[in-house]
Amino acid sequence: MSGIRKVFGPFHPIDSGGKSQRHIDFHFFGIRADHSMAMWVLRFDVNLRAFGIHSIPIGDVGAKGRKVIPDISKAEVVHKDAFLDESPIETGRVTDILRKKLRPEHFAMCTAAAILQR
Repeated sequence: MSGIRKVFGPFHPIDSGGKSQRHIDFHFFGIRADHSMAMWVLRFDVNLRAFGIHSIPIGDVGAKGRKVIPDISKAEVVHKDAFLDESPIETGRVTDILRKKLRPEHFAMCTAAAILQR
């Protein structure tokens, strides 16, 4: 079980893969309970009709990741504790925590892809 203080996203869903390996990726970043930063990809596998999670080490954001994750280095200066307020820490499976952040149109996109895949 994981603890997460803050989650930001999803950013720019990406529908990729071929007919046999199609998936939709939703990118997130956030702050874990231990105050470390994290990046995740919540992946919907169209063939399996299931969500899975991939954790991305912060230093390993490739060219594709740079396009979907906002450049926080260009953000305006904010208070150093702005992301670490006293809001409750969410605990549970990371997959479930991130799925709660998806909007109805994201679920509709996944459902449509699964129906058209048949």
